[in-house]
Amino acid sequence: MSAPAHDWLPEAQTLDGDRRRLEQQLAVPHSPAIEAALRDELRWLKQRQRRYQRHLIACEARLDVDEGTYQVQVFDISEGGALLELDQPLEPGARAQLRFPQLPGRPATWCLVRHASRPAGRIGVQFSGDAAANAALAAELLRLHGTSPPSPYCGG
Repeated sequence: MSAPAHDWLPEAQTLDGDRRRLEQQLAVPHSPAIEAALRDELRWLKQRQRRYQRHLIACEARLDVDEGTYQVQVFDISEGGALLELDQPLEPGARAQLRFPQLPGRPATWCLVRHASRPAGRIGVQFSGDAAANAALAAELLRLHGTSPPSPYCGG
């Protein structure tokens, strides 16, 4: 597997800059049509921002899907999901179980593939199920495998 290349970081920085630009433009009076367009764009940008703060980690896990089991590298984690790399990208919408057999209690969480990057072999998964258990799992993975402080661009 290749080294992590966080494609989401440049996007997050761009979205953050665009959000600040739109907020500054909205502070100045405009015609109703221009103001409505600016507000629509700002609403779209806010929807694109992440709900939970992501943390960089480096650990391996297992991903169980209908087609089989994959060894994956976990690059980042949040209370709501993770960025994984695997040899065979899965299609968005696939349901899977992400397992961490190296952790005490061998925790696992159900997840849904939200997006896939074919050339990089990366997928973004959204956790489902017990939010408190997912938050505890993310905190434990960060404690054991965290590689850096949280990104200021990926808060939510």
